[in-house]
Amino acid sequence: MAEDPGAGHNPAGGSEDPEFKSQVMRGSVQLLLRQGVGNVIRVVGVFVMLALLDVEEYGAYVLPISVAVPAGLLLQLGIPTYLTRRDDDPEKEAFDLVTTHNSVVGFGLVVLAVVLFVSGQSSTNSVVSAGAGIAVALAIDLQGIASRVKMDRELRFGERGLVEVSADLVFYVVAIPLAILGFGFAAPVIGQIAMSTTMACGLIWRSGYSPGLSFDLARWRREVQRGYPYAIYDASIHAFDSALTVIAGIVLGTAGSGVVGAAQRLANRTAVLRVAVDQVAMASLAKVQRDTERLRRAHSQGVLLHLLSTGVIIAGVAFAAPIFLPLIIDTADNKWGPALPVLGLLCLFQLISVSFDLHGNVLRVIEQPKRATLQRLLQFVIAVVTAIPLTAAFDEIGLGLAAVASTVSFLTLEGPVRRVFIPTYKRYVPWIVALAPASLAAFVPSNTWLPLLFVPAIVLLVLPDYRNDLLAQGREALGSILKR
Repeated sequence: MAEDPGAGHNPAGGSEDPEFKSQVMRGSVQLLLRQGVGNVIRVVGVFVMLALLDVEEYGAYVLPISVAVPAGLLLQLGIPTYLTRRDDDPEKEAFDLVTTHNSVVGFGLVVLAVVLFVSGQSSTNSVVSAGAGIAVALAIDLQGIASRVKMDRELRFGERGLVEVSADLVFYVVAIPLAILGFGFAAPVIGQIAMSTTMACGLIWRSGYSPGLSFDLARWRREVQRGYPYAIYDASIHAFDSALTVIAGIVLGTAGSGVVGAAQRLANRTAVLRVAVDQVAMASLAKVQRDTERLRRAHSQGVLLHLLSTGVIIAGVAFAAPIFLPLIIDTADNKWGPALPVLGLLCLFQLISVSFDLHGNVLRVIEQPKRATLQRLLQFVIAVVTAIPLTAAFDEIGLGLAAVASTVSFLTLEGPVRRVFIPTYKRYVPWIVALAPASLAAFVPSNTWLPLLFVPAIVLLVLPDYRNDLLAQGREALGSILKR
């Protein structure tokens, strides 16, 4: 039997890589400070939009958005992702290639938008009409990708976060007044176009990158060959969310997609630090990819940071939702009623996902992205296959159950990762067990029973090793803030 290489390094069973820890904590805190503000804006904005739009109007907006996000990633063919993870110093032509490719794709999206707009107006189909506006927003958004990659490679996550916060604010500044004026689904669609414009222009301005064109077809083919597995992987992550929303729309109509889309957006907002840690980890893991032991320590530290930051937020939101969400929308109404249990199940899905996100990142940085991509595709397949019968049986709640069932796919990452190093599960699995019960708050028959969901966390905090882990992460985060 192989000896656990993490044994004996610290009380909780895993050692720390100071360089990685410093990079991740510093970058994550920068993003948290910027995106934390943006996240508050998004959550408040989602609540306001839910109050102003009926469930069918909201569904007409989220359906094309759910298709556009993975489609946008696929259309980029993974060229930006491969450029982000390169361990050398790319020349400007590499960024110009991204700009050129995305400019061509953007032109095609504008043509598609015209076709969709004409079709939507002639058939009075709100989903198709919304899709025309979303296609324009995506075309604009792609023009800032090269600048974003440049900022990511330079670990300028704080500046990037500032641009994202500004774009989020513009979305709601535009969308909310339009919704009040009765624009319906068009209000968030126009807001999305304004947001994409702000994002693209802001990234180009802050990055210092001067967009140029590169028509080197030979180089383009090489970059596509290297990048397309990353495109499939990235798109498969968002295709999962898309599948749930689309299935809800097909089986339950736009009202169903509105409920599931709203729950997904609130659940995704709980992952305010998940994106930060994942983005910084991708760049930081790449720097230690040739040192197996440092890679193992970095992985262990990153997963623990995920759980003690994002995991705690996810658990807190899932626990508080049954108390506060009914103050915003009428959860007693038949249309919005399933939102609470669906949100709880999606929070549980998020919690499990953040526990294994870095497994996929490890395989990507050591140039084994196909194994990580297969996991994402399997997750997508499981979700789709189980969602249809579960939706037929339990309506919107069935989609939340399908999301939780799809996490079984993470087991396929165990073998490939263990061939690189042995993960130190004993350091963070207890935290998953302690935080997971909060996601079931919506299913508790009375609020008086809610305190029972805290029992596993209290038991874990009684143990010194895990209590020290939590305190140590808090001190690191506070130290990173004070250094700014």
